[in-house]
Amino acid sequence: MRKMLIAAGGMLMAMSFQASAITKACYGCNSEQMADLAYHSTKEMLQQGPLYVVDLRNGVVRKYIYMNNWTPEWNPEFDPFEEWAAEVGVEAHISAAVSEVGGWMRAASEEVLHIPPNDPSLPSDIFQAIAESHFDSQINGFINNNSTADYWNEAYDRLERISGDYFNPSALHIYVRVYFSDGTNGLYRRDKVTKKWERIEGTERDSHGNKIPLSKIQAVAQVYVFETGMREPIGGNANDDLNDMMEHLSRMGVPIIDARGGASTGRTVMICYENYCSITVIQ
Repeated sequence: MRKMLIAAGGMLMAMSFQASAITKACYGCNSEQMADLAYHSTKEMLQQGPLYVVDLRNGVVRKYIYMNNWTPEWNPEFDPFEEWAAEVGVEAHISAAVSEVGGWMRAASEEVLHIPPNDPSLPSDIFQAIAESHFDSQINGFINNNSTADYWNEAYDRLERISGDYFNPSALHIYVRVYFSDGTNGLYRRDKVTKKWERIEGTERDSHGNKIPLSKIQAVAQVYVFETGMREPIGGNANDDLNDMMEHLSRMGVPIIDARGGASTGRTVMICYENYCSITVIQ
């Protein structure tokens, strides 16, 4: 009975929380990925109200509300404690404004900017950009020289004008993805006040799509997969990501155990535990 009261009370809370909402960025997401983000945000939605998921560059916004089996007019005969996120219509002026911001972002630059290879003034990959902060100013200059500042300013102005219905534009950033010649990449956001571009921590990826941890704790319980036999990217080979990840983790004080033995084909996998990471090959 106590659980039933908590669920029922929780639904009453969710229905009354229209005075607040959550706004989250989703970078280049499709509808399924947006729905998945909403699904993993149900606990927040229960406490804070509806969720807006925004793919700013493409000018897309979707809105979700918290639901459970105690919702009026929804009372099926199964688990009364199930909860989920239901998509609802977005206010017309918010949808139009987000679309307009995306248009200005696309006018300012391509979806991605490519760092030229073999330029000593710029880092060779995202791992070096993370490790050596002195490259930040050079990357900032590169982005500015390859985009239209006036358009970025206009995009920010349009973003800040979005108001009402508890949509929170301050949770979003004008951004561009920067690719290095080896395929590693990261998102950089523009500070409206300083006009400088800063890396968005947590968006760094190697060329295999592995998320690059920025601390020892972020590596725990993660699995990193490196395919062999891939076409060699510019400036490196298919094993560079593995070597770079090993060096990156070692710099953070994470011991690496190489358990590959004599295996040379198959997928190379690195699994990180609480106190170390182990490398093996899956045939």
